Amino acid sequence: MKHTDYSIRAYLSPDAQILFDDIVTQKVLGASAHIKMISQMIKDICFTARSQNESPDLLNAKIHQLSEFFIKNRGEASQAITNAIMLMTRGCNDQVNRGIDEYITYLLKQIEEFESRNRHNLELINQFALRVLSKMNAILLFDYSSTVAKMIDTYDYPLVIFIPESRALDGGKHYMFHAHKAHHKIHFIPDVAIYHYLKQCDGVFIGSETHYPDGRVFNTVGTEMVAFISHQFGIPFYVLTSLIKTDARSIHGYSKEPLIMNLRDRILPDIDNQIKEQIDFSCPEVVEISSEYITAFITEVGIIPPSAMFQLSLNYINEIGGISNNV
Repeated sequence: MKHTDYSIRAYLSPDAQILFDDIVTQKVLGASAHIKMISQMIKDICFTARSQNESPDLLNAKIHQLSEFFIKNRGEASQAITNAIMLMTRGCNDQVNRGIDEYITYLLKQIEEFESRNRHNLELINQFALRVLSKMNAILLFDYSSTVAKMIDTYDYPLVIFIPESRALDGGKHYMFHAHKAHHKIHFIPDVAIYHYLKQCDGVFIGSETHYPDGRVFNTVGTEMVAFISHQFGIPFYVLTSLIKTDARSIHGYSKEPLIMNLRDRILPDIDNQIKEQIDFSCPEVVEISSEYITAFITEVGIIPPSAMFQLSLNYINEIGGISNNV
């Protein structure tokens, strides 16, 4: 369920409010980008608290409120958001009895260590992805991922890139700017043309919102269609993802609740509201992609087949504190 209490926004500076709005309105897409923006908002709250000499208790409450907002609004779709916030703020409750400067110093160090590890992991993912990409001439990218965008940004040879519109979130057009800047040949297509053009591709690359240890992936609606068609044609289907996107709760029986969005203003913005009120525009936001359709996960530890993700995922979750902290 979406968290509709926006009161935390008032504690942010004007610049940080823009970051807040860009996530909420989906102007900026991609879990990795959102994690970076959330860390900037946490820092912003800290700097304001220091300038106003707030108590550690009050600052801690604001940090928790911001964290809860984004865990409810983005974490339900992307476990990476939840895991990242937990890692950045871990141990903060133990700092409330110290001075405001000590609290902020501790929190900023936590964030700095997390960001350093995260940058390193994303760089490793990119290196592995470029090795896979080196064997291809034409690829299809579905729905924007900042991790996938970095791959095409840094690939030195011209590719033919098919980019479906990914209409549900308008996630295709963001790739066009990256591909154009990197001098790739772009073919932008409507989602209904995926079947036709996929046969010309050597591979498909997506990011992910979340993955389960058993190799299932959750991503924007439409991804399951691309995965199924790729499987039918025998076209490799790769998922670029950091292990921070692991949701291990599934081994305790947890199952993701459907996230439903209303597309009335995106699909038919010019139709009279009285007519639209009589039409159902509901659509799932995030869908499951079966592991049987996935060739490999490209992670910070290597190019991993779905069958090998289980132990790797559990090792990672234990490393960051266990499944009890992953809920």
